[in-house]
Amino acid sequence: MSTGTTDATALTVELRRDEHIDLKLVREMFTELGEPEPELEEEDRGLLGAVVARRGETLLGWAELFWPELPETDAGLQWVLVEREARRVAGAVGEGSAAEVEVLAVLVRSAVELAREAGCTGVRWCDTEGRLDRLAAAAVDAVTAAELGRVWRLELAGWQPPAGLPEVAVRELPVEPTEAELAEYVPLCAGVLGGEWTVDDVADAVGADLAGYLTVDLRDVDGKPKAFATAVLVDDETAEVELVVHRDTTSAELLVLLVAVIEQARLEVATLVVRELEDPVLAEALAGAGLVVADEWLAYRLPC
Repeated sequence: MSTGTTDATALTVELRRDEHIDLKLVREMFTELGEPEPELEEEDRGLLGAVVARRGETLLGWAELFWPELPETDAGLQWVLVEREARRVAGAVGEGSAAEVEVLAVLVRSAVELAREAGCTGVRWCDTEGRLDRLAAAAVDAVTAAELGRVWRLELAGWQPPAGLPEVAVRELPVEPTEAELAEYVPLCAGVLGGEWTVDDVADAVGADLAGYLTVDLRDVDGKPKAFATAVLVDDETAEVELVVHRDTTSAELLVLLVAVIEQARLEVATLVVRELEDPVLAEALAGAGLVVADEWLAYRLPC
């Protein structure tokens, strides 16, 4: 299908159902970006198909659709915009341009067509990019399906650590952690987040292959991690904490962990944002550190 004329500047959309189309698209994107191709493994991810947007021969982005997990009847959706990934590599993602909203809206509408053909009742996707997802959802008249969490924000200029912090030792993960150091987090991640975790999974979760990441942790009496937080530089002005994993930890202890992240972040950036996913202990610590709720993390739905 096409969203315009058939000239080389038109935005066109392909509905794809071929096996492992997701891997083919990732490889094409990295080639287009001039970046080394990552190591990819073929696996059964429950992929229903994909919707691919191009302008002429240039790949703009795609949306992957996943079969519903019973008893759900909506297909899951995940999207990628190539230009956004290019800016992410350059460290300047931005909040979402009109061109990005246009492409993402086209992908979502086209994904509904693919989901309908597969017998699904709608498509759902999680807000991963804040304002961009919100604008795209509004453009296609999607509804809010669930509130998944909140985004907290702290302007670091003039910030002072709170008084009366408990005596809790914080350890910083080395910039180039060993497999043994990453392996220490495997039981904690598996116990808190569920699933089977490997060292590679932990490395991905903490961003160990990214420039400008920071991971700090707290240890229990046996010296094993019981909480960790990871911050990653989003751009020259902002650092983001996407992951705080904790078990048997008080809000006061998490506050110490957050203060350690803030102290480091304010040496490099002006703003810190933290994602909190229905976690009252973390929310109390965030408020204690001076952060305020700046946005919500939502799930959106568009019916077929």
